[in-house]
Amino acid sequence: MGLIRKFNFPNIIRDNDAAYLQHVHYSVLSVDTDADVMANRVEAGIIFHITPSTPIKRQLIIDALLVAHRALGLRIEFSKSLKIQKKVSFFIEFLEPDTDNPIFA
Repeated sequence: MGLIRKFNFPNIIRDNDAAYLQHVHYSVLSVDTDADVMANRVEAGIIFHITPSTPIKRQLIIDALLVAHRALGLRIEFSKSLKIQKKVSFFIEFLEPDTDNPIFA
């Protein structure tokens, strides 16, 4: 069972970001315990690159990610070269909390 390799993340990760990373990680682990998961934090969100242990598990990982994100009401954008690449890549955009709203203050 591998860990998520994280790039460009701060030393202290917000609770929501940490929970989301674990959500993605366990979704992948549910179908492929040997998959390699990499997360790269960019200004607008997180880019994930997941390399399955075998090519057969690629579609299973895609299906598991779609189910997991639909359950949270989130939409993910898979890379356009998904059918060519051996890895699964997708981007999730995070909206920053509205600091003017007293709920987030």
